[in-house]
Amino acid sequence: MKKTIALLLIILSPTLLKAQNRPLVFCNVTVIDMRNEQPKLNMTIVVSGNRIASIGKNIKIPKNAEVVDGNGKFLIPGLWDNYTFTLEAVKNNFPYFELLIAHGVTSGCDAACGCDKEL
Repeated sequence: MKKTIALLLIILSPTLLKAQNRPLVFCNVTVIDMRNEQPKLNMTIVVSGNRIASIGKNIKIPKNAEVVDGNGKFLIPGLWDNYTFTLEAVKNNFPYFELLIAHGVTSGCDAACGCDKEL
């Protein structure tokens, strides 16, 4: 589970991903892209720098790439939590942001302050 979350964060959170000298490739993963009703099985994703360079089944893998076998794993977009109590958690020193990230939540809205600012 921790590896899946780490992979998700690497791909979908550009602020956490530092530019790499070599591409990162995830093979054999199931992609949930939020555009299709069905998951896309056995996909290959190539990440170059802080961008997804290509997604597909017959993707050419760069020779110098770091390859991660994602068999049995899922990749999904970062999740949005539209009803959080961020300010209250921070005030009480709860490890709130760590828990959000660990569960794939990369954006949110504090219920007490409106949705005009992202976390």
